[in-house]
Amino acid sequence: MAFLAAEAGLRAARVLVPRIHGLTYSPTVRTAYEEVGSTRELLEGSYFGYQPLAETPGLRLSSRGFRTPEYREEKAPGTLRVVVLGDSFAFGANGVPYEALWHQVLGRELGAATGRPVEVINLGMPAVGPRFELRLWELEGRRLDADLVVLGFFVGNDLTDEGDEPLASTFEGDLAQRSVLVRLVRNALRRRTGLAEAAGGTGGAAAAEGGEVLPLDAGGFDPGAPLLTEEAWLDMEEGRLLAIAGPDTGRFRRLVAGANLLLERIARQVEASGARFVLLLIPDEGQVDRALARRIAERSGFALDLDRPQRSLLPWLADRRIPHLDLLPLFRRRHEAGGPPLYRFQDTHWSVAGNRLAGQALAEYVVEEELVETGR
Repeated sequence: MAFLAAEAGLRAARVLVPRIHGLTYSPTVRTAYEEVGSTRELLEGSYFGYQPLAETPGLRLSSRGFRTPEYREEKAPGTLRVVVLGDSFAFGANGVPYEALWHQVLGRELGAATGRPVEVINLGMPAVGPRFELRLWELEGRRLDADLVVLGFFVGNDLTDEGDEPLASTFEGDLAQRSVLVRLVRNALRRRTGLAEAAGGTGGAAAAEGGEVLPLDAGGFDPGAPLLTEEAWLDMEEGRLLAIAGPDTGRFRRLVAGANLLLERIARQVEASGARFVLLLIPDEGQVDRALARRIAERSGFALDLDRPQRSLLPWLADRRIPHLDLLPLFRRRHEAGGPPLYRFQDTHWSVAGNRLAGQALAEYVVEEELVETGR
């Protein structure tokens, strides 16, 4: 009875208090984003919440709550404006300096190629998927007079985030789908163990504007240290690989179809605004590191079809003529050739080397496809 009373109270409170909605957020639980009327309300209801001017490792959030330098709706004359949408791969803050993130590398490369000043506005938020990003574009992005819009689509979980149904069924996952109280407890435990702390700090600031670079050590991060324990990292990788590359029960195909429709809708809205669009397909670490994939296959007892997500997505994107760059082949080649690790140790996100490789490859693609004017 106490559980039911708490569940009922939380369900009522999360409707009235956006912060409680954020604390009980799960990206795999469908949210009526089309009913959200402002950027602030959208961010308040997310897992990370609305934290303008909060200090995150390496950068203070902007006054609008994004991990990006301050920006104005009107861009400076002659400036090439790039708007970035995505999840934690765009948000960053996992021990990689902000200026080393892939979209910052992209901005510098495009500046060199075009001879123009480039402004990169990063609207990435952790633990979100394409439905959230679509609404964020409608509320915030399309007002910014962008020249180029990049959507980072992480194959590891963007197929399952905000879908109509979970891809893999577990007792904890099924319970969290149905109970806001379970989601509240789970999110609190994740914050305590550092998963959410990797997304940002807790403090505010007295300044009227944010976006300035901060020392990384202010966030207590050691770029060489693992974010997760080995067991937690393997559990996360096993869950992702089984979802995207494990036994197919039919739900995978339905989720791919839903993702395709969402991606096309975002692309067409961006194009209607006068900007060019490009989709960046971000591979999961287990797809790139075959040794890790074998370890997960042995651990789970299932065979893995590592190329299935890209094989399912790419024909649709090509047929709809949606500009896209699949990083999987490039990342596999670079990983097999040796050199600096492309993913941080026991983290699942890119290292400095991985961010640099992605940013440079994307800039080369954008220039070759003439998605921006280079004067050549």
